[in-house]
Amino acid sequence: MFKCYLLLLLSMSIALASSAQAAVWIAVSEGSADYGSVAEEVRAGLLRADAQADVSIRPWTEVAQGIPSQVKLLVSVGSPAFIGLAEASAGGRLGRTPIVATLLQRAVFEAQRRRLAGPVTGIVLDQPPVRQMALLRYAFPHMRRVGIMLGPESQAVQAILEKAATDLGLQANIYKVDGEADLYAALRRVLEENDLLLVVPDAAVYNGGSIQNILLASYRQKVPLIGFSPAYVRAGAMLALYSTPVQIGSQTARTVRALQVDAPVPAVQSPVEFVVSVNTSVARSLGFRLSEDALRLQLQNREGM
Repeated sequence: MFKCYLLLLLSMSIALASSAQAAVWIAVSEGSADYGSVAEEVRAGLLRADAQADVSIRPWTEVAQGIPSQVKLLVSVGSPAFIGLAEASAGGRLGRTPIVATLLQRAVFEAQRRRLAGPVTGIVLDQPPVRQMALLRYAFPHMRRVGIMLGPESQAVQAILEKAATDLGLQANIYKVDGEADLYAALRRVLEENDLLLVVPDAAVYNGGSIQNILLASYRQKVPLIGFSPAYVRAGAMLALYSTPVQIGSQTARTVRALQVDAPVPAVQSPVEFVVSVNTSVARSLGFRLSEDALRLQLQNREGM
């Protein structure tokens, strides 16, 4: 692992060292305002560090056609952009240009990274499991059983979730969902056998056709549901842990700057900054009093932030 890390850093450093004014292109996905927000924050962060930096925001479809020689690093924003650049790289259109992938799920990053001809690092959206479990301990100190439904995309993280739960005195109960036929049988068991329902991103489990039913069922069973985005809280989840586009964009800009000055960079990064959001109406109706600020501070203090 350490050897691979050194090779990643060395290859990126060599690629970036050839030009003091190396250009950075930010390849942006379409379909969400968050993509644009992250791209603008990355650009602003790089310009704050160096007002003369050559930074350009472009649609990923344009970048995937090929890049000029002065472009020494690419930033992909969102899963569509990263998947598109991975295909372009596999087709030889990007050479060995280093790529920093951001604002995407870890499962997408891991599935695509091997297609890239050059070095790659990622800033993923997935919150560290230990942070998720710590939040549950702080928010629900008398509850121990955590139900987690995992689909095909997310089953790879089962062992990590179970270990994080055990380390924090919780019991993670895993329910595998391979398709729609399994979903509601698994949901019934989750709500009958657990104190909490932790949502893990997986389109086979949580999607536009299922989420409202899951939220309603958990509310009726008085089982707090913990989501991973502000949309979940607006829709009726009691609690969510996530990072904002500005936070992800700032972290991405710092990563690019670190690579430009040959500083160490992990191959994959979880979000450093985060937000805790509470649906106070849902919490109150189920008999809980939760403070967003208090929970966030507890997590930050635990992590030494």
